[in-house]
Amino acid sequence: MKKKLRLTCLLFALCSLLFAILLTACGGEEEPADETTVTITFDTNGSPNKVASVQLEPGGKLPASYFGTGNKVPKYPGNRFDGWLNGSTPVTAATTFTKSATLTAQWVRQITVSFSFGAGVSGNPPRAVTIDEGTALGSKYPTPARAGWEFEGWFFNDTLYTNSTIINTDGETFTLTARWKEDIDHPPEYADAPAIHPGRHLAEVYPDGLSVKAGVEFTIQGLSSNIERGGGFLTAKWYRATTPPEQNNYSGTVVSQQSASDALPHDLSLKCTTNEQAVGEFWYWVEVNNYNEKATITKNALTKTMNQLKVTVTGN
Repeated sequence: MKKKLRLTCLLFALCSLLFAILLTACGGEEEPADETTVTITFDTNGSPNKVASVQLEPGGKLPASYFGTGNKVPKYPGNRFDGWLNGSTPVTAATTFTKSATLTAQWVRQITVSFSFGAGVSGNPPRAVTIDEGTALGSKYPTPARAGWEFEGWFFNDTLYTNSTIINTDGETFTLTARWKEDIDHPPEYADAPAIHPGRHLAEVYPDGLSVKAGVEFTIQGLSSNIERGGGFLTAKWYRATTPPEQNNYSGTVVSQQSASDALPHDLSLKCTTNEQAVGEFWYWVEVNNYNEKATITKNALTKTMNQLKVTVTGN
């Protein structure tokens, strides 16, 4: 009898334990249901442009318009968009989302580098370029040419900037100025300069005069005459003197002379190639005549002051 009673008690205890376990299981928290959509929000990280949140299906991807140059990419003046981060993880067009997330825009500050030829130097400098802050110009580094001058490089104050110099600045613009050294071994030749008629003067073509070395051949070229009126023929005489010519006084030594045929338009290249053996200062000027019209073009088109070119000769 006692044995049967013990067995009954043991069975009752086991049933009670089983019931307690089932009760606990039934009374616990329910498993969360899977999201039917995920919400992607965007933090533009300082940009005044806001990007609206977007709903995706679980496992969905952002469209390409949210990347690169797409129309959903925010703009930030002075900066370049460098992608999205989900926490510390880069997000691409291939990224899938299984739960909602906030993406943060990444920016790289940019610098506009402009160029100047320097005070008193004519011509159009290279166009400004844009680079990332903390980088160099690299292939965007321009190398300008200037007849009669050697380009020494781009400078900021007295610091030389090469194509590999890292550029950092407090502002969004940065100006580099060209530095030049006179190239007396290769004086300028202006084969394509505007015509002497009606009024392209030597002083305009050579605003800084001309500097050469003694005994080195040089060319004064930069005046061409394309006369579309009159007949006959043209002649051009180059004169040289050791003192500045006086007003209306064309006296001097003829060092070069050219002529053009009867054909119209008259096309005359006004070119003088010579050399100076002595160190000093010399003056050159050109006179053009249309003999059919009995007119000296220089009397009307060129004033004496504007038509003279000062040549400074230095030692070897």
